Amino acid sequence: MVFNSLTFLVFFVVLLVLHHLPFLSWRAKKVNLLIASYVFYAAWNPPFILLLWASTIVDWFIARGIYGARDKSRAVRRSWLVISVAVNIGFIGFSNGALFILPAGFQPSNRAPFPRFSAGRVIPYRRSRAAVPSCRRLV
Repeated sequence: MVFNSLTFLVFFVVLLVLHHLPFLSWRAKKVNLLIASYVFYAAWNPPFILLLWASTIVDWFIARGIYGARDKSRAVRRSWLVISVAVNIGFIGFSNGALFILPAGFQPSNRAPFPRFSAGRVIPYRRSRAAVPSCRRLV
């Protein structure tokens, strides 16, 4: 799915309508966006959705580690962040290297890299000392 296609426009409008339904809770809206992002990336190249799932799970556990270390030294919190960045760079390296390993039918037509927004899920937890209730649950 590319951004300038009719398919993406329909996908985006449906997502926007679902997201702005007044009776949905904030948690349901987060689940809606999470599933929509997985569908979007799976439409691009289905095998790479496993990397996105792995990145989400790893970053969630690392965010919990950062949250658990909120009373510890800055070095402990920073080490959690370094682990997250290293793992996500490893995922990027794997996804770019997998283009040479996957059969031709699984290779994408364009070389869009693994999503590089993963650090955005972790950095706010490193900077915050306040209680972050959302990191207790994955969704």
